[in-house]
Amino acid sequence: MSATDTAASGLIAVQKSIEYTANNLANAGTGGYKKEYALLASTLYQNLRPAGAQTAAEGTQYPVGFDVGSGVQVVGTGRDYRQGSLVHTDNRFDVAIVGDGLLQIQNPDGTISYTRNGQLQLDKDGNLVNHLGYQVLNTSTIPNDATSINISDTGEVSGLQPGQTAPAVFGQIDIARFTNQRGLRPLGDNLYAETEASGPPTVGTPGDTGMGKLTQYSYEASNVEAIEESTNLVRYQHIYRMNTTVFDTEKKNNESLARVIGV
Repeated sequence: MSATDTAASGLIAVQKSIEYTANNLANAGTGGYKKEYALLASTLYQNLRPAGAQTAAEGTQYPVGFDVGSGVQVVGTGRDYRQGSLVHTDNRFDVAIVGDGLLQIQNPDGTISYTRNGQLQLDKDGNLVNHLGYQVLNTSTIPNDATSINISDTGEVSGLQPGQTAPAVFGQIDIARFTNQRGLRPLGDNLYAETEASGPPTVGTPGDTGMGKLTQYSYEASNVEAIEESTNLVRYQHIYRMNTTVFDTEKKNNESLARVIGV
């Protein structure tokens, strides 16, 4: 493995990191979005001599090994699930999860997906839905004549109907949490899917042990920090430049070596 090949792996890793940064910046205004980053790892090493090998002098050993690295590789996507700030709205159906957990969404094919984006609406039938029109799991129809709609911090959906003095309960918003939340698969549209790596969800009432609570008239903003991402871009530019310098240096060294040996 030449220095050029090693530097090439560095350029690829930097390019992928820039792609993640670009996606973060593009989604800085996306409700419930969690910033992403490239997970990097060194590639295989060429072991030229193991530590502890016998030296030329009898009875002595090399205290360190002789290993040459071959570069870097992107091994996965990291996702930062830290809480985003709350955006307060005048929409009574917007809810933010403060703490751990995800909303459950019923997909048209019957499967369930999960989201941190609580920008919700009512469809024409009075169902609580996300921006795609997919229904929030377990909520029942909210009558169109209902007033004073309240979504409690524990997820109970209630409101007043004509002729009633006590609120009627229209449904319950439960939330789900995962042992390995980073193992969820992003689907786009602010949705995630369960995977074997994430494990099955634990579903419970907001406010239960380990579960966050809901805040009405709010949604969770993206946790992307534009200044931090801009700083990362500058850092990646420096890394990219240094790796391209390796190409030039390697080329010059090879040319000098060729002149020395007369090739």
